[in-house]
Amino acid sequence: KGSEDLGNGMKVSFKLAASPDNMTAAGSSNAGAIGEDDRFIALSGDFGTVQFGRYEQLVSAKGSDIANGLASSEVISIEEKTGLGQRGNQGVRYTSPNFNGVTVAAGGFMDGFDGDAAGADDFDVTEMMVSYSNAGLTVSFTSENNDIDNLDTDVIGVKYTMGDLTVALTDLDSSTAANDATIVAAKYKMGNNSIAAAYVASHGTAADEGDFILKATHSMSKSTSVWVGMESDDSGSTNDFVSVGVKHAF
Repeated sequence: KGSEDLGNGMKVSFKLAASPDNMTAAGSSNAGAIGEDDRFIALSGDFGTVQFGRYEQLVSAKGSDIANGLASSEVISIEEKTGLGQRGNQGVRYTSPNFNGVTVAAGGFMDGFDGDAAGADDFDVTEMMVSYSNAGLTVSFTSENNDIDNLDTDVIGVKYTMGDLTVALTDLDSSTAANDATIVAAKYKMGNNSIAAAYVASHGTAADEGDFILKATHSMSKSTSVWVGMESDDSGSTNDFVSVGVKHAF
């Protein structure tokens, strides 16, 4: 990712992202090419931000991930995401500046999500968001309409930070009842260390209730951190696992 200052308060930025470990059992590439996660360009200024390209939908990035994101990583997650959480294609999104804590966003994807059949509308998926943040509290409402899959999704998210403790809750309501989910989460910082957890309190699919993730992180510097995480499937399946990771920001 990168950005360039255009002057007069304007900036252009871009992002290209891939998952290098996204391989099939046979070892062949499975959509792991550069840009398969994100590929977009954005123009920002006093007017807000206009974004074009391929990126994650609002109900996931700014909705259901409010709680899950406290403890998740690329490889451990209990987030409930419609459209399988896939990126939207040929997207256009406008995000407003912050007005006294309020931010709004609206847009759509002209080519739907990965695997979607072509729709009859110019924008097969439309989305919007209203968010308010002040004094450690964030409350958001995100909504998405997918005409191709005939699927409507609304997400309410609440997050509150009190000193070193952050707590969050998200509630996803979908026209497909099996996707409905409520997730609660918490994260506590202790100097250079933090511990976080997220838990599926209720779910439209009963087998997913009780799933949880735990994550402990140690910051070695401002740029580098190491972590160990656990994901547990309460249904008793063999999907329980532990993973470790290192993150460095340049």
